[in-house]
Amino acid sequence: MMSISNVNDPDYLVKHSQHGYLSEQDSEKGMFLGRGSLLKKRHGKEVDKEGFYDLINYKPGEKRTNYGKTKDGKEKSINYGTELVFSAPKDWSILVNLVDDETRLKMNNAWQDMVKQTAKTIEENTFYRKKVKGKVYYELAKAVEIAAFNHHTARTIDDRPDMQEHVHFTIAPKVLGQDGKYYSHTLKDLVQEKSSNEKKKQATLHHFDQVAQQHLAKFLQRELGLNVTRGINDSFQIE
Repeated sequence: MMSISNVNDPDYLVKHSQHGYLSEQDSEKGMFLGRGSLLKKRHGKEVDKEGFYDLINYKPGEKRTNYGKTKDGKEKSINYGTELVFSAPKDWSILVNLVDDETRLKMNNAWQDMVKQTAKTIEENTFYRKKVKGKVYYELAKAVEIAAFNHHTARTIDDRPDMQEHVHFTIAPKVLGQDGKYYSHTLKDLVQEKSSNEKKKQATLHHFDQVAQQHLAKFLQRELGLNVTRGINDSFQIE
C-alpha cells in the first residue's frame, strides 16, 4: 500500500523513532536517491541531519507559519516536501522474520533494489506547473531528490511491536525544471487525481505501489520458489 502526506514537522522526524528516520531504534540510516542527489554529489550516501535539512529546505527552530499570508489573510505554511510511504504485504513482513539469516539477507537485498526502482519510478512521474503567457502547463521534472528510510515495525500492539516492513520516501519540496530553474512539484495533487475509470482513482499512486509490489513478488517466485497469489486491494499473498 502506498500513502502520501506533507512533511509537517522536521524536528519530530529527526527525534522520534516511530517516524524519526535518523534515530537508531526502529529505523536504518536513510539513503539519498534521485538525479537531484547526483547534482549535490550525495547519491547513494547515508542521510545525515545536515543533508536531510538541506533536502527539505528546513532551518531548525523556524516556525511553519512564518511564510507570509495568503490572499484571504491566513498564514502560509512552509513546504517541507512530500512523503510517500510504501508498506509491504503482511506476508512479506512475516516471512522475513521467520527465515534463516542467508535468506533474510537475500530478502533485504531485494528490498533495497525495490526501494531504488520505486524511487526511480516516482522521479519519472513527478511534474511541476509552469505558467507561460497566462497559460498553465505541466512539465516533467528534470531532477528530483529523495531520501529513503526503511522501517521494520508499525505501532505497538499490546505493548509489542507489530512487524511491518515499510519504506518512507521523503521528496524535496523543489524539483529541477527543464529550464534549469527550481519549481514546487505537484505530487500532493495525486490525492485528488481522477481517472476515467471511477474504480481506479489515484492511478499514479497505485502505479507506484504496484511497481514496488511486483518487484517483491517476482523475487519470491524466482529466487525463493514460492507461490504468490493476488491478495486484498491489489496486494499479493504467499501460499
